[in-house]
Amino acid sequence: MKRRTERTYAFSLIFQSEFFDELDEAKAFNLYFDNNISSENTDKEFVRMLFFGAMKNRVDIDKIIETYSESWSLNRISKADLAILRLAVFELMYTDTPEKVVANEAVELAKNYSADESGAFVNGIIANVIKQKNSRNE
Repeated sequence: MKRRTERTYAFSLIFQSEFFDELDEAKAFNLYFDNNISSENTDKEFVRMLFFGAMKNRVDIDKIIETYSESWSLNRISKADLAILRLAVFELMYTDTPEKVVANEAVELAKNYSADESGAFVNGIIANVIKQKNSRNE
């Protein structure tokens, strides 16, 4: 299965977590896979790593998003865009996924699952996160 599909699964889980505080993350993960994923070709561990990683680091990830969302508080960002950004920032900061891949995948998720202007909004935040990350590594 393509990583894009697996990122879509992770995005869906992160998005759903906004609405189901009473469910713990492990239950949500298992329910999602039991009810939504029929393909045996899914790299469940990759999806698990993305979802649980983004959730575990959510406080730090949200601080990064707020820093670059230019006077937009998290509660003003659509739930879909916020889930996409959490996934992308997690991948940028905590994995070795190439930056261009992360940016492209985030923009594609925004185009497919959010408002028309979301692709540009997500791209702008991700570009700034990448710039900041690279300036720290120099």
